[in-house]
Amino acid sequence: MFEQHPNTSLNLDLAQFMATHWQQKPALIRQLIPQFNDPISAEELAGLAMEECVSSRIISNGETQHGPFETFETLSNDGASLLVQAVNHWHPESAMLFDQFRFIPNWRLDDLMVSYSTPQGSVGAHLDQYDVIIIQGEGKRRWRVGKVLEQHAAEVFCHGDEFDAVIDVEMQPGDALYIPPNCPHQGTTLAHCLNYSVGFRAPSVSEMMTRLADQLIDTDSGKQRFSDTSRQATNTPGQLISSDVAQLQTLLMNYIQSNEGRDLLISQLTEQERDLDLAVLTDEYTPNTLLEDLKQGAIFERCAGLIPMYESSNDHISLYIQGDVYNFNSHEEAWVQLLCDQHSIYLSESSELLPTVEFLTILSTLINQGYWYQAGA
Repeated sequence: MFEQHPNTSLNLDLAQFMATHWQQKPALIRQLIPQFNDPISAEELAGLAMEECVSSRIISNGETQHGPFETFETLSNDGASLLVQAVNHWHPESAMLFDQFRFIPNWRLDDLMVSYSTPQGSVGAHLDQYDVIIIQGEGKRRWRVGKVLEQHAAEVFCHGDEFDAVIDVEMQPGDALYIPPNCPHQGTTLAHCLNYSVGFRAPSVSEMMTRLADQLIDTDSGKQRFSDTSRQATNTPGQLISSDVAQLQTLLMNYIQSNEGRDLLISQLTEQERDLDLAVLTDEYTPNTLLEDLKQGAIFERCAGLIPMYESSNDHISLYIQGDVYNFNSHEEAWVQLLCDQHSIYLSESSELLPTVEFLTILSTLINQGYWYQAGA
């Protein structure tokens, strides 16, 4: 049977946190990660910001510059911040930090944004439409956090607006803040510091419908049409009939609830919009060569940022990765679950049950696509 290396536990009562704070109110969590050591340095962060495939920006004196960057002269001034998205995709040690927050389904996790800021550095008061956990790294930062705003108040809140703080604290390395959606907050750097923001995905209806429309075009799907075989002639052709509108709504709902529509909806949850650091193979795996390597103790690591999800029914298992679906027999659920729940996979020395050829065929395909890679190879 496949196994994984254990992750470090957070200093947090997750059951209590989910019941009392998650999407309800902000929380200050002292020493969420005791004896915290920064997984990345400011110099390494700057190096990532020079890469074309990495999203980055510098905010200084209210002005924003977008990367990639060739120089960082602006960061020599007070009041400057460098922010780099999806650091967990490109930096293994940062990915290990990010993986400690997999206490909700994979598709709800977005990325790890890392920021470096000089004294008085701040992006200003703002709110987000998603949950975020901010971990303090080296240095010191003061954070002010307000209460969760009602939807209308959140919609009219502008960047830089004043707000009443319910949390006003100086953060030390290893401390963390949980900030739910629509909760105004502002951080101000007191001494050169690094901050790590774990973002959680929360797709809006417009985002899902837009992507669904794109998928319908790409896959040439959703061709069902409106029909009205029982239509009666009318003397008021300009009148909108409520039953017609209801029938159109039903047409849309029936498609979304169909197997085809459902697969498209689920597949978009597993698509990573930001670039992935995919492994490049010189020799592709076959089921036989994969099994041989596993028997010899090979460990395969999952590409950071990948969002694998699976769904089980009575007779089969569906694995969703990067918008694609792979089908397995129900007796292979344990192996599919391990692919989705664990970062590292390998065969236990005590394992007597080997994966099937069908499973190895799909896993070798995923490895050949760069989604998993052999550690140390």
